[in-house]
Amino acid sequence: MSDQKIVAYAVYDIDVDEDTSHKVDISSIKDGQLQMFINSMAHNTSVNESSRKAVFEKSSYAKQAFDELAETNSLDKLDELARQLLVAEKSTNKKIQHLDKKITAGNLIIAKVKRMRDTFILAAKIEFSSYLERKTFLLELGLPTKKAVLRTCFIEVVDNQCSDLITLYGTNGIIPAFWHSEFLECKFTRNNSINTDTAFKLIDSKISYIRDISKDDHVDIRDCLIGYFKGNENFNFDELVETLTEKYQASSEALDLNDLKLKLLKLKALDKFDGTFAIDKKEVSARARRKYPLDNDVVIVTNSGTSNVYKTHKNNKNYVVIESSTVPKDFKNIDF
Repeated sequence: MSDQKIVAYAVYDIDVDEDTSHKVDISSIKDGQLQMFINSMAHNTSVNESSRKAVFEKSSYAKQAFDELAETNSLDKLDELARQLLVAEKSTNKKIQHLDKKITAGNLIIAKVKRMRDTFILAAKIEFSSYLERKTFLLELGLPTKKAVLRTCFIEVVDNQCSDLITLYGTNGIIPAFWHSEFLECKFTRNNSINTDTAFKLIDSKISYIRDISKDDHVDIRDCLIGYFKGNENFNFDELVETLTEKYQASSEALDLNDLKLKLLKLKALDKFDGTFAIDKKEVSARARRKYPLDNDVVIVTNSGTSNVYKTHKNNKNYVVIESSTVPKDFKNIDF
């Protein structure tokens, strides 16, 4: 990140309770540390796989403000842009107050950054859990940022104009509507349904090679894949990779989980699906559902993998064994 240079930037303190979006006096902050912090956010957002692509609406005021910053280094329109974020947060707080939730106070950072021949705009909102954290950040940049809620927007600058295609990132894979729709006024390039269907399909296909190495591991990893999509509201690519390759314990020594990780990263590099999105449960059910025809017109239908389904061979006969707490009375007993 040493090759990055911040050309211009501004910091705003956004407080819904106080109804304020005032610009912070940069001279009160340790400027060198702030620039390091901005550089770090810019770098991490640009390379993060758990991000999402979007395009600006034609009427987007954020696009106008960012274009002016890109072309002239002017910060003039950022005061109104910060106010627009405050209005969006106030509106959202009214909508979610019955859930006993709220958007907490924090800081909006907007910066124009150059990296070698590339130039880009970064917009980031950091929300804090306490007033002390917020003041610590403003005075000393001593905030443990992993505990803060972070939302970022990364925009490439081409010929002194911002690209219409932007990259969005949010902590825990969540990019709320007030950030992308009301503040930035942009829309996602892929909807949740398409993302869910494509991501599940491609990842499911990518792990199929494991079947030739270890059938048991393929069954278990596919079940982990299904469990992740069914058990989470939001998809986060980095989190999924960790689930399938770092948290998983392979039963076969022949299976190289590092190789699996590389295959998944190469798949994501094809940019066929976003790195974060809200999971469409209907698409998951459709993709996870499988039918296994047996003799006598018997068909086993699974909706959540086959971790409780086994096969065995005894007395020259093949059997399918299903572990279940519920057993229909119509089946005959057999003693193995």
